[in-house]
Amino acid sequence: MMKKICSIGLILVLALAAATQAAPTTLAPERMLILVVGPTTTPIHPDEGELVQRLNQLRRQNGLDQMQLATMHYDQPAQARVCREVLSIQSRDLVAVSLVELDAKGNPVRSLYTLSRVNPADLDQLQGAMSRFAQLAGLPLQNQNLAEDFPVSQEVMTSEGLHNTARRLDDLTQALWIEVRNQPMRPDQADRRARQALLNLAENSLLLRQALERGVINPREQFRLVLTQAQEWKDSRPELYLPVPSRAKVAPINDAIKGVRQAWLQLNPGQL
Repeated sequence: MMKKICSIGLILVLALAAATQAAPTTLAPERMLILVVGPTTTPIHPDEGELVQRLNQLRRQNGLDQMQLATMHYDQPAQARVCREVLSIQSRDLVAVSLVELDAKGNPVRSLYTLSRVNPADLDQLQGAMSRFAQLAGLPLQNQNLAEDFPVSQEVMTSEGLHNTARRLDDLTQALWIEVRNQPMRPDQADRRARQALLNLAENSLLLRQALERGVINPREQFRLVLTQAQEWKDSRPELYLPVPSRAKVAPINDAIKGVRQAWLQLNPGQL
């Protein structure tokens, strides 16, 4: 009788283990990143540029817009260290495409699935990767026509492009704040709101830039703060209320804000 009970218990344990192994582990799509790793920032490897465009098409065609898309480069020491030590992607694997799990702060935690030495012409391989990505995210795959081309306006920023966008906004807002803070306020203090909005935008632009330079791929909180302050900046009408000599610098800041919005939408599709 004891042997029979032990046998039944062993069978139940084995069945439970098999069921656990058979059930695929899924993660929230927002915590997953499609990462393209190339050898150099300048020049961009030809395969990398084409891969980014192709993957962005496949991501949209397969209904995986919730997943972020970004790039890293081995000639950037901080990014190379993340690739080697966190994602186990070596220089011999380039150009690589990897599905990366992110923590709550947007930092890479591990690679879930990696393709090494990828050829952008191999649609079957890339489509297979998308199928695997969808499975890991628990998403239904919406396989549309792979030959369909997207408009040029769907161009994807590289990691360097994202960093440059944040740097530009930081540089412009810091320079204008230094210029404005030493100028007298209007007698009616009608420029108080615009000055405060500029200061807040400059401070949060610096935080966004620093987060990206630390290697955070998608610093959502910093992005949100910048875009919130950008709206306040716009509503404060700086082109009317800042000192006259400084008003010409408002338009370049507004252009830089558009770049940050584009970066936000690329990393967080469908989120305003």
